[in-house]
Amino acid sequence: MTTPDRMSARGQDSENPSLIDVFRERAEARAYLFAHRLLGLHEAVDGLQQAAEDSGLIDQVGLSAVQAILSEAFSPWRDMR
Repeated sequence: MTTPDRMSARGQDSENPSLIDVFRERAEARAYLFAHRLLGLHEAVDGLQQAAEDSGLIDQVGLSAVQAILSEAFSPWRDMR
């Protein structure tokens, strides 16, 4: 049984996060780097797209779900650049 102190903010076991949660965190981090001009948009998104392919995430959840995660991660920064 997972104890509350091992749970992440999203309710996942922090010692064994899901593939989609890891991808979501990476997308949020890259969006932050893009917003602060430390990564270009293509560099940020292309790297995430490749990671989604390489990890099997696209096969697991579909391309539309991956693109929705990217959109969600980058949307808070849209007007800041």
